[in-house]
Amino acid sequence: MQNLIKYFNSISAEFKKSHYSEKSVEKLFDLVYELEVKEKNLEEIYILSKTYQLLRFNRKAIKILEPAIKFAEKKEKEKLEKLLINLKKESVSFYNKEPYRDLREAKIKKIFSLIFSSKDFNIVKDKDVYRTEIPEHIENIVVLNKYVKRRFIEIYSEYNFGELEIKKIISHIEWIADVKKDLMVFYMDARIDYKLSHINEEWFNNLEVIDLLIEIKDGIIYNQIAISDHIRQVGFYLETKDNTIVSLEYDPIL
Repeated sequence: MQNLIKYFNSISAEFKKSHYSEKSVEKLFDLVYELEVKEKNLEEIYILSKTYQLLRFNRKAIKILEPAIKFAEKKEKEKLEKLLINLKKESVSFYNKEPYRDLREAKIKKIFSLIFSSKDFNIVKDKDVYRTEIPEHIENIVVLNKYVKRRFIEIYSEYNFGELEIKKIISHIEWIADVKKDLMVFYMDARIDYKLSHINEEWFNNLEVIDLLIEIKDGIIYNQIAISDHIRQVGFYLETKDNTIVSLEYDPIL
């Protein structure tokens, strides 16, 4: 246990001294991953809570601290309660600060291909439109090099889906897997509110896809992608027409 405390003190000092460098953030996340999956004693709960605090996951820290305090002896209880008070104060004072993110997975190039046929799609009539979805055996698709669970993807058409429409959907989904260059060029050329003056790889890696709404009208595929911009701390909607980006608009509500 002393080794864990010593290691935490070392990486937390590095985190602060390096002004929250990417490498120091990764070390903190590695400690989180290690502690989250094991049975923890009170000291380990304290260390995990402190690590959450540094990474701005105060709610997670509070969630594990509150039940732990009930089983703590006087000396340990005082230490845990003091940390809990600080966490709650920070949650009020810094509620709008983004948590740090582990970007290692975001940087990895995702190789994605939809290996299925039009017969895999289940088509349902829903009031005045037809609806289909990504086949159940596909858990995630790749959008902007991010994994997105199939349940966050809606696909509609004003007419019944034929084989041609399904093939176009497959082609479109394969296209949006890797449009980093197109997006960054479009972003820098766009005249929009909340726009950053400069973007780079770090900006792209910090994007998070929320959901997709795909509609087919008159044989054209329209796609609205809701995206969280963790650098700008405002979300935006990205709209495409067939395989071309046509619009980007920030929305403070996202």
